Amino acid sequence: WAAELFEESLLRMPRRPLSLLGAARSQAELGNTALAAKHYAELALVLAGSDHVALAEAQAFIANAN
Repeated sequence: WAAELFEESLLRMPRRPLSLLGAARSQAELGNTALAAKHYAELALVLAGSDHVALAEAQAFIANAN
């Protein structure tokens, strides 16, 4: 259910960091690794150059998914 809400949020507000993070986490929890990686990759682009803790989470997920 959370995954659907985050996907809907991204339709209204694309590239919103917390929506990308929630979408990535919920898709990963559901086992949708490819979609989770897609959201984490976009999150990494949005947060590039920052020290936001979610950037490290996104980079770690992407590294482990490959």
